[in-house]
Amino acid sequence: MQKYIAVIFALLLSALTCSGQSFLAKYPKLTKKNLPVFFGDWKAYSDSVRDTNKCNTDISHVVNTAEIGSSRIVKALEGDLSHNAKKPPVKKYGIIPQYIPVEYYPIAPTPNDTLFFSWDYASLYDSIMVKDTITPLLGHNELYLTNNISTRLMEFITGLNVDNESPGRFINKNIRALQKHLRSYNDEHNGWVNFNDYPYIWKVQATDDFIVLHIRASNYTGYEQWYIKKDEGFEEVPGIHNTWIE
Repeated sequence: MQKYIAVIFALLLSALTCSGQSFLAKYPKLTKKNLPVFFGDWKAYSDSVRDTNKCNTDISHVVNTAEIGSSRIVKALEGDLSHNAKKPPVKKYGIIPQYIPVEYYPIAPTPNDTLFFSWDYASLYDSIMVKDTITPLLGHNELYLTNNISTRLMEFITGLNVDNESPGRFINKNIRALQKHLRSYNDEHNGWVNFNDYPYIWKVQATDDFIVLHIRASNYTGYEQWYIKKDEGFEEVPGIHNTWIE
């Protein structure tokens, strides 16, 4: 039995190491006591991979310079003014996805212009579509979220192994402990908590002359931002597009 457990642990450690999250192996179970150290290791991991994932240059530029709501302006101000502000007893972190999926169609001009994705004309070109991911730049005191890290946090606030059980009753004292380390905490939705800070980019679709950022604004809402190629770069189409509510 002990040999069997050792093999399982070795496989788990190998999987985490291959996925670049070996620090998680130090925390088979999160507690209020080890939570501060966990966040420190999470920050070190995020800093170590911030420049490791490259994508199409134009797409990367749009993703990393887009003003999503007022969040980037607010985060920039937090960084610039942090030396004048009273330091909180615990450092507060923002959370963004480490990997944003990208669907790239190497065509131009884009048929039907801005209706290409909205009316699903893109499906006609699925045979040449290239799937990729992009790792966005980290802002001030931000962390990258992955599925494995999200699972570990869910186990902490529910007390369950969510790989084998559906998340159930939430532990309020653990939620309060977690909130001390986060800029924001989203209420549960369908039995799960999305730990990313809203709003955030959750998917990108692009051609050679048109880029669509799919943005989740809350547990229940979202919209798109569009960018059209102009001269040597991309220019935002004013306004928000294709808003949705669940």
